[in-house]
Amino acid sequence: MANKVGRKADSPLVKAKRQVLKTIDAMEDLQKKITLQVSATEAEGGAERSAELVKVYKERLAVAEMMHAAQVEKKASRRGKFDLEKQDKKNSAEYKAFDAAYKKAKKKEDAQIDKMARLPYLGMTKEEWEQDGAAILSARGLGRPPVPMEVEFYRARDAFNEAFGELQIAAKAENVELPSTFDEIKAFIRAEASEIKSKAGRKSHGLLGELDSKLKHQLRKLKDAEALPDQAPEPTSTRGRTPIPKAERLRIVNDKIAELNAMIAQEESKLTGEAKKERQIKKLKDERYALRLILKTTKDAVAKQNLKKVEAKIAKLEGKSVAKITDSAPQKAKTKEDVAEEHMQKLQAETTQIEETYSETESQTQGDKVGGHQVGLKDRLARFAQKQQSAR
Repeated sequence: MANKVGRKADSPLVKAKRQVLKTIDAMEDLQKKITLQVSATEAEGGAERSAELVKVYKERLAVAEMMHAAQVEKKASRRGKFDLEKQDKKNSAEYKAFDAAYKKAKKKEDAQIDKMARLPYLGMTKEEWEQDGAAILSARGLGRPPVPMEVEFYRARDAFNEAFGELQIAAKAENVELPSTFDEIKAFIRAEASEIKSKAGRKSHGLLGELDSKLKHQLRKLKDAEALPDQAPEPTSTRGRTPIPKAERLRIVNDKIAELNAMIAQEESKLTGEAKKERQIKKLKDERYALRLILKTTKDAVAKQNLKKVEAKIAKLEGKSVAKITDSAPQKAKTKEDVAEEHMQKLQAETTQIEETYSETESQTQGDKVGGHQVGLKDRLARFAQKQQSAR
């Protein structure tokens, strides 16, 4: 019987706990994002502006609840239609009922989507929306608008309820008693987080990582906007959206960058201990990467000096010795093709040597006499291989 390889499979209870933990994390991440959007510093207007942002958020939340309810109805009726289609019952009364329910839910959803589109974005007051809303919508581009964060929250709540239902079934099967309130459930799951979290997959970047990605995206947009001509060319067609002037585009992107920087600074201020240290290392490594890119194409003395300083800071934080930085730019990592080419050249060289030995042997007589015995081709090649091995 073959030996079983790999770790022991998790029990249904552990899997259910892991799924509940995942949904709790998703809900808390969304709550953090929403809190950041509706919180204003003193420089941004303080409590007065925060009150206006919360007011907008509550309006959006009410619309999102109705939108989500319509989407749930639509999904259920669509699933019912699909199941009956597989059974070839498209002409049945049941199918017609599902179809009517689907159309009704779709109409409700479209009405709420239109209503949401007229509301200010999360993180903007009504006055700010009236001033900048049209330009923001024009800059957003074509395609389906992103799912509102408030709708994402309702989806996360439904995912939690579903996961908790599975946890109740698994706990009952193993005679495990569960807490009753949400806060107690969260504390119960959090207490076992290190045991139930899967070790597989990539580590999540968290909220700060997501904000970093958004900031990089906006910085790329700023670079593209700065490269535009000051005077936009005359449109060749009347179709499509009116182009946004360069100055207006730059203002919108710069405002978004300032907002993201403020959100990142707010999140960083909450970090302590090891998390704060990891964040510092991460930012230094990002800076190191940018400097290495510069040194790949130029021999900038300032960049090289800055790279040495950054390397020293990283080494100090990680408790390692500083790696020596050579004058040349970092060597490009070898690709699979490069390694294969090196192996092929080595094999060809060895084959040539063996062929030369074979030719030499053929041109001679049957072989030399070593210890009174004749040495043939096979023995000569063996001696050659031994000699090559010794040389290495």
